[in-house]
Amino acid sequence: MIEPLVRHGEATARLWEARLRLKALGWRRALADSTTRDRLEPGITVAEIRAVERALWRGSRLVPGATCIHRALAGQKMLRRRGLPARVAMGLRKGPTGLEGHAWLEATHVGELVRLFVADDAGYKEVGWEQAMNSNLWG
Repeated sequence: MIEPLVRHGEATARLWEARLRLKALGWRRALADSTTRDRLEPGITVAEIRAVERALWRGSRLVPGATCIHRALAGQKMLRRRGLPARVAMGLRKGPTGLEGHAWLEATHVGELVRLFVADDAGYKEVGWEQAMNSNLWG
């Protein structure tokens, strides 16, 4: 039972770190190394990747103002720490009131693309992060 508690604590700490990093450094510097794919060997299973995702969802309830970008950045740190390559992706879709922006995390595990914080059929079209930042959809 201790492992989920440790993972939850790490998730909350990484969310705070992502929130403060974006505020202190700004989008451009905070995301500079977040959109590239690493070449690391995975040391965890897909089930463990999903456990990290769940921990970040739970942890984001404890971090005021935590959004999709904070979860993606925190998740990237957690997965990289476990030896798994991860990349922050951003996309746009047309919603009922106009364009909607979203950030999610992509990891490649044994040749399989695993997306965190977004459903495969969510309808977001990935855009470069500079284009996403210019869309004025981010707080």
